[in-house]
Amino acid sequence: MNEHESYVSLETAELLKEAGFKWWTDQYYGSKTYLKGTDKEVHPDAYSLGEMDWRIVNELIWCGHKNDDSLSYSAPTLAVAQRWLREEKDVDVLVEKRFCAYVYSLGNLDDRSEKVIPQMSVGYDTYEEALEAGIQKCLTIILNKTK
Repeated sequence: MNEHESYVSLETAELLKEAGFKWWTDQYYGSKTYLKGTDKEVHPDAYSLGEMDWRIVNELIWCGHKNDDSLSYSAPTLAVAQRWLREEKDVDVLVEKRFCAYVYSLGNLDDRSEKVIPQMSVGYDTYEEALEAGIQKCLTIILNKTK
């Protein structure tokens, strides 16, 4: 794994999958139990480890993946997720530094158009935090529009 790459969080990976992300990735989120290779698939809602839901034992795993099963989520880099939104959904997630904080804005959302520029005190400490927040907001808008 490249230590300089920032990968999406599990929450963002779930939203991406729901929105139709199927690009090949180098990493994915998967359950440790799932990795042991059981011969029958266990639906996430039915699986529990003691009192813990299966999602709690998910971890980022280095292995090629394409969102093709119900027990794992592809984990692209933030840059790949941003590119997928631009190329597949025709939406731009832009990040800029304003004074002491990073903010994001969303463009090309057609009738879903929304520009989000937090006040300085509500901004993000890093570019990556702002980009992840912008990607999540964008996916939420897209998924709410299609439901």
